[in-house]
Amino acid sequence: MGETRVGRGGVAELGAVQGDLVVEYGARVRGVGGAALEVSGKAVFEGSAEVEAGLRCGSLESEDGMLRVGGDLDVVGSVEVEEALYVKGSMKAQKVDVGGKLSVGGRMEVGTADVGGSLEVEGDLKAESVESGGTLDVSGKVEVADLDVGGRAVVGGGKVTGTVDVGGTFSSLGPLSFDSIDAGGIVELTGAEGRSIDVGGKLSCIGDLRCDEVEVGGLMEVDGSFAGKSVEVGGTVRVSRDLAAAVSLEVGGLAEVGGILSGADAEVGGSLRVVKALLSGRAEVGGSVQSSQGLKAEEVELGDSARCSGPLVGKRIRVGDLSRLDDVYCSVLEVGDGTRLGNVFAETVRVGDGCLLAAVTYTKDLEQGDGVRFGAPPKKVDALPAFPL
Repeated sequence: MGETRVGRGGVAELGAVQGDLVVEYGARVRGVGGAALEVSGKAVFEGSAEVEAGLRCGSLESEDGMLRVGGDLDVVGSVEVEEALYVKGSMKAQKVDVGGKLSVGGRMEVGTADVGGSLEVEGDLKAESVESGGTLDVSGKVEVADLDVGGRAVVGGGKVTGTVDVGGTFSSLGPLSFDSIDAGGIVELTGAEGRSIDVGGKLSCIGDLRCDEVEVGGLMEVDGSFAGKSVEVGGTVRVSRDLAAAVSLEVGGLAEVGGILSGADAEVGGSLRVVKALLSGRAEVGGSVQSSQGLKAEEVELGDSARCSGPLVGKRIRVGDLSRLDDVYCSVLEVGDGTRLGNVFAETVRVGDGCLLAAVTYTKDLEQGDGVRFGAPPKKVDALPAFPL
């Protein structure tokens, strides 16, 4: 095969090129009559140049400067560009390596893509793996195995079968299916389902989120419902509808659920606000519990100065000093000093000094400290009424 060369600053209209095409700095090339330019071999651009239509070739190299393609770019093998590549239409290739910026005006379908600076795709993106050192913007849907971005990444939704690894912010503007997401700063989703999310700062989702394992350093907000296995958040959790964490929920500060909280264990360092909480294991809350329909767990532990609205139901309930509770239903109740309670229904009741109870109904034992007062005399019965929840 031979070589066809277009000189520096030249303009050439070419038919099908058999062999390689070499285009020097500042030149412009196109196919006959503005048709796509076809090169059977390698297309080499020695500096900034322009293809004024589409280009089909065996492989492409741009050694320096900026390359513009005015239509679709279809490459059988690899694309290697030192600085920037702008494609007005769609792009296909096996392997893409761009040192600076890659911009595609239509759909991009490649095996692998490695971009040093920024990658912009106006259409859909399909690839095995995509790596961008700076930013990624995909207006359409993605269908990739792995996505690795150093700074910020925005996609229109789609599917990532492997890992999303983003140094800063990752945003999906449409529904997304994924295996795992790891982001240093922020994750923003619009309805999503996956296996794991690990984000250093904030996780937000508009619509329902389904994810087995979630770990967030600061804030988690879901405008919809959440379902998964385990959730660990250092700061605040807000879910506008139901939150189901089958194994565990751990929140350092506030947990606010607009519907039903369900699962096994829940540990909240600050306050818990729910419509209703139904847990099969242990509930530990450091601050207040606000519920319109109540909290039920196998074991409930509240700290000192706890405030609880709504009934508490459990097998064993422990409450610290100087707390304020509504009605309590359990097998064993242990209450610290200076605590006020509503109606209590339990097998065994142990209350500290200076407590005030509206009424107590029990079946086994009542142990009380000094200065305990009752709104009505305690009543020992053979069987307790059915518990709520």
